[in-house]
Amino acid sequence: MKKMIYTTKATMLFFVGMTLSLFCSAQEYESFFGEQNTTFTQFFTYEWFNYIPDGGGSDIIGNGFTFNSYCSKEDTAWINDKLYYKTSYVPQSDEAPDYYPYFFMRLIEAPAEFGFFLREDRTEGKLYLYCAATGTEALFCDMSLKEQDTFYFPFGDNFENNPFQYFGGNDILNDCTCTVVDSIGYINNKKVIYLQHIMARYGGSSGNDEQNLRLRFVEGVGPTYGPAIEINRDNLISHYTVLLCTYKDNALDFVNNETFGCSQTGYIPIGINSYNKQQMHIFQDGVSNLIVELPECEICENGDILIIDISGHVLYNKKLSANPCKIDISHFDQGVYIVNFVNGKYSCSDKFIKYR
Repeated sequence: MKKMIYTTKATMLFFVGMTLSLFCSAQEYESFFGEQNTTFTQFFTYEWFNYIPDGGGSDIIGNGFTFNSYCSKEDTAWINDKLYYKTSYVPQSDEAPDYYPYFFMRLIEAPAEFGFFLREDRTEGKLYLYCAATGTEALFCDMSLKEQDTFYFPFGDNFENNPFQYFGGNDILNDCTCTVVDSIGYINNKKVIYLQHIMARYGGSSGNDEQNLRLRFVEGVGPTYGPAIEINRDNLISHYTVLLCTYKDNALDFVNNETFGCSQTGYIPIGINSYNKQQMHIFQDGVSNLIVELPECEICENGDILIIDISGHVLYNKKLSANPCKIDISHFDQGVYIVNFVNGKYSCSDKFIKYR
């Protein structure tokens, strides 16, 4: 009897172990989409070199305009026996239609013919983009990549020129069609894949680590290039957009760069004054609370406080209710975070390190 009980326990343990193993191996990546809807705020670049008031210039992001791509889980389409989310396109500005480039007018006027459709595979962490103009699908993001893996850029066979010039370069490694995974990190339990720098525009190193503007894949977000691509009249890819922000279910979920924000015209958000970061005081009260203080109360009106991890995920986003304000950070993992304040007139940010 004891032997039978022992065997039964062993059998039970075996099946429990197998079940746990299967469960762990079948764990899914975080979805790229919200439960109901997702909005991708993107920047389209007209010209790469942007002049600034002091007579210098910056080729970090260039001049252009911001627009939103919106998709809803209730608005889908079957294409080649695959289920996609449709996308609609809305400009953020009130400029006259002749301000918009040819490709964007096609997106607005005939999205079914010239737009883009998205689908995901959460088991492998892959995001696919279907281009209606070319009638083809491409792998747009792959979270299953490992270090030194090669990733081929979407629609690389149809590149008219380098579509990544806003990241600082005229050339991309391996004949402008692919790059290599440089490193992989996990920030607040979410995977971040850093892709190898593209070649520098004027020689030397590439990318812009200071501005945190480089090619990377972020779990739950996707690539730092946006899910809309400029396609010319010959259906060749001119360049990708820059992903500025992502909203899931109408809540801000991701910010690519706190300086650029979610609305961009030229080098800094139009109408936003960059407030001296030394005038924003942040300090930790033990390990559980963060104190944020802004010295001039008039800039605090209708302002939002955001806390962003270094991958871009928004962990805290609330109206400033008091000055100074106390924020509970006890549930944050150890690491570097960005505190950002913005109210439509002023913007300022600083960093802090959370210690256990």
